[in-house]
Amino acid sequence: MERKLNCKFKKHNLLVTYHPVTLEKDKSKKHIQNLLFALDRLKNIFIIFTKANADTEGRIINEAIDEYVSEHRENSIAIISMGQLKYLSTLQYIDAVVGNSSSGIIEACSFGLPVVNVGDRQAGRVRGANVIDVNCSKADILKGIKIALSKAFINKIRNAKNPYDKYGDGRAGYRIKEILKKTKISSDLIKKKFYDLSVNNVGVQAIC
Repeated sequence: MERKLNCKFKKHNLLVTYHPVTLEKDKSKKHIQNLLFALDRLKNIFIIFTKANADTEGRIINEAIDEYVSEHRENSIAIISMGQLKYLSTLQYIDAVVGNSSSGIIEACSFGLPVVNVGDRQAGRVRGANVIDVNCSKADILKGIKIALSKAFINKIRNAKNPYDKYGDGRAGYRIKEILKKTKISSDLIKKKFYDLSVNNVGVQAIC
């Protein structure tokens, strides 16, 4: 993995993914700066950043990450997108996941990894015992990471079950399908609201 990622791991290694929270306008800059501040207080740590998604304010986050990496080339790298195989392969060699990605909530538990989940982006999701929920303050993020790297917490979650595959038989997808078949679908399930701009075909053809 070091060859594939063109890096050299250290004693502790973190995978960091932080996305904008679309319902928290104009807060991304402050939140990512708080996260980077906390990371900068850690010693003998190598950080693998994966870039933010294309949601509003994602560019602000990515610019902050690029600036951090340019100033900390000896202990950090940034990757736009790792792809599923490389991402999951990397999880085998790190000590914790930090950020607000759903991968920390869903996949990381299957690798026995501590996760520091920052902020409310994943609010409402079922999570395993491996997840440490923190707010977006510098102090809380730093405290959460230190707990995640502690031997006591690692031992505590050693046998934690992934709530998304608690039976371990690979049939989680089937069970989800069966639940959805019995679930009444209504607008009450939707937190985000979308607006149809009604782009007509004539306009699209003219642009093309």
